[in-house]
Amino acid sequence: MLSSTHDDEKSDSCEEECTSSATNNNSNDEYDASITAPNGAVIKVRMRGNVAVPYGKVDFIFGGAAKFDFADEEKIRELQAIKQAQRKEFDSDPQNEELLNALKDKRHNYERSISMAQVLIAAGLAESREQMMLLLLDAGSRAAADGDIVDSSIEGTNGTVQVSSVWRFILNGDIALDAVDIRYLTTVITKPIDTER
Repeated sequence: MLSSTHDDEKSDSCEEECTSSATNNNSNDEYDASITAPNGAVIKVRMRGNVAVPYGKVDFIFGGAAKFDFADEEKIRELQAIKQAQRKEFDSDPQNEELLNALKDKRHNYERSISMAQVLIAAGLAESREQMMLLLLDAGSRAAADGDIVDSSIEGTNGTVQVSSVWRFILNGDIALDAVDIRYLTTVITKPIDTER
């Protein structure tokens, strides 16, 4: 459900069908909204027309939102040691493998988030969250189909960064405007552009 309320964000993933209803349908206006994912998580987004950019994705790019700590790393080591030394015991509980994979995914997301933040800092874009949000809203308006990858670039004081964004089209059956698709940002990748050639 898309609304103008702001509940706590549990996840910024709409990999399955999300439900939504708009409170502001002017295609040029930007407004804050929430989308409810199938798992019940409420995702805070900025909308422009039918483009939705989760605030959590922008935070992720700047090194936030992905948390991984020493206890998580210790649990990975513990589970891997049990898996290697006592394979039958490890395999007897399927939750062991699920937890190990979830923790590895968490570590991977944390490393990606920190890496992207370092690219932005090196380019002189450490304080450019609003600029990034606007760039992503523009990119979403250029996505033509579900799964499209839209490349953009953003210039900082020390360099230029390529921003690749992946868009998912979500059928928005609750909007009374011809069942408009929401263009939802699912993935962002940043990398420096080598301008010295």
